[in-house]
Amino acid sequence: MLRKIAMKRLLKTRGMLLNENDRLRALAAEAEKLSAECRVANKNLREGEEKFRLVTETIQDVFWMITPDLGRMLYISPGYEKIWGRTRESLYREPRSFLDAVHPEDRAYMDEKIQDPNKDVEFRIIRPDGSIRWIRTRAFPILDEQGNLVKITGVATDITELTDKISQLQEAESLSAIGRTVAFVAHEVRNPLQIIQLGAETLQRELQHEARYRETLQEILHGVDVLNDTISQLLDYARPACLDMSPTTIEEIIEGALKNVSRRLDNIDVKTQVETGRERILADKEKCVQVLYNILLNAVEAMPDGGRISIRSRFISQNGARKAEISIADSGIGIREENLARLSEPFFTTKLGGIGLGLSICRKILQAHNGTLNITSKEHQGTTVEIVLPAQSENELPSEHPVA
Repeated sequence: MLRKIAMKRLLKTRGMLLNENDRLRALAAEAEKLSAECRVANKNLREGEEKFRLVTETIQDVFWMITPDLGRMLYISPGYEKIWGRTRESLYREPRSFLDAVHPEDRAYMDEKIQDPNKDVEFRIIRPDGSIRWIRTRAFPILDEQGNLVKITGVATDITELTDKISQLQEAESLSAIGRTVAFVAHEVRNPLQIIQLGAETLQRELQHEARYRETLQEILHGVDVLNDTISQLLDYARPACLDMSPTTIEEIIEGALKNVSRRLDNIDVKTQVETGRERILADKEKCVQVLYNILLNAVEAMPDGGRISIRSRFISQNGARKAEISIADSGIGIREENLARLSEPFFTTKLGGIGLGLSICRKILQAHNGTLNITSKEHQGTTVEIVLPAQSENELPSEHPVA
């Protein structure tokens, strides 16, 4: 009896062991299946990462990924080094350092627009060698399952060549129309003006003792000067800015401009602080004098009751390149905020009788020098104009300076 009971229990235990083995084999098979799926997933992940790396590291554009507070750069592609001229390591250390390269005139715009999703933002950067590039970037928000912003990613493209071609086309069309107008004006108006001027000067000599004609003749000659100046500005704007580069000093440029405007400085206190000394740079002295003269003339006209003009020159380092900076500050009436952004527009003026080409010509000359012009002003608080020019030292100048 006991033997039967023992045998029965043994068979039952054996059956349980067989069932447990089947279950373990099933679990092992499932584990092997999951392991195979993981291996496939890891392989696909590695292949995806490799494809991502190949794409981002071979394209000319810059692919970037950053935290929402701009405090940590998660990824930046090698294109950054080619376009910005700076290392990726420097950007990983200081994620906001890419903003340091943004052109001063575009920084406020960039601070406002950089995080706007799905919008193209165009701005300029200044590379360490001083060259300026136009960039177009678009940011895309990355959200988690709860809809919270966790990352910002985007692509930046160098559009300098495209921008230059568009600008050249627009300028060519504009200059073509202006050129035709100027040719007509120069031919049809200047010749009669010379006759009027010659006649007025002759009458002025013959009637010098006739007080009743003196004021009228002076007004005629002043009107002729105004028209001649207008024609000269139109010609300067329509013609290409061909430079005659030669060694000169910032001091000579300042002295030349002050000499040209000296007759207008009777009630103006002018102070100069020339820190550039007699060190020579390569520039077109005559055209740089013209730029500074126009700016000084604007300052004088902004102070009809007199005032102060401060001129300072110094050498600075800008994005790793050596520059010469000339700052002209006046105590005049200043410029309204809504007009400040329009000062670079051709034919925009707030002056009675002006044609709005003075600053456009100045910018054109400075751009031909690879220089910049920046204006800051507040109404009733005066205006400051900063001119920045490349500053090659005399040792860096070539022995001969061909006419450009």
